[in-house]
Amino acid sequence: MPINIQPILNVMQSILQSLGQVNNLLPPSFIVPPMAEGILYTEIAIQVPQPPGVTGLPPNVYFDVSNLFTAAQKQKIRDSIGGVLFNWSLHMTQKWNGGLNNGLSQLAA
Repeated sequence: MPINIQPILNVMQSILQSLGQVNNLLPPSFIVPPMAEGILYTEIAIQVPQPPGVTGLPPNVYFDVSNLFTAAQKQKIRDSIGGVLFNWSLHMTQKWNGGLNNGLSQLAA
């Protein structure tokens, strides 16, 4: 779900104005884009691997991906994040070494 940052900008502007640091945080030509649900971003879920010895991980991580990306680009983003998580899981599994937690990861070798 997109986050409307306008309230945050308003608070920042109030603080900076009270300190005499800024007259206006946003340029006069700035127009806040409409934050319609599902129009600007699509949420993707990527499964988090559960390596041995690591607890408390969520089952999925979620990302809001701009709809300006093509379907192929969105898939590359998904594959890249999944690849990083896979390599992290492999590293942690090798390090875990069957419960001894003294193994040497091939990524660290």
